[in-house]
Amino acid sequence: MFAVVPLAQWLLGGFGWQRAMILLAVFVWLIALLAFVLPWRRKQDNVNADELEETQTMSQVLVQASRHSGFWLLFAGFLCAASTWRSSPRTCPPTWPTTDWRLR
Repeated sequence: MFAVVPLAQWLLGGFGWQRAMILLAVFVWLIALLAFVLPWRRKQDNVNADELEETQTMSQVLVQASRHSGFWLLFAGFLCAASTWRSSPRTCPPTWPTTDWRLR
């Protein structure tokens, strides 16, 4: 996730926007293809999904998710992406208003 922006910038600077888009599209298709081709480990449980009727409240789900390192890595990635987008006025299309959107 963090490598895509510098890669895209390098491609744009080196090859122009049209070839950069083609190369990024090939990169995305390659990742999608690998996601389907690579073998995944699946649990082979003999339990029927209807028998697993466990209900959890939202707070229980959040507590369970907060104990997993993947949750915090995703959270940090989205936080970094959001802070980068909000701090760079060049990412907004020129038709958007130029008012300051930051919270005060």
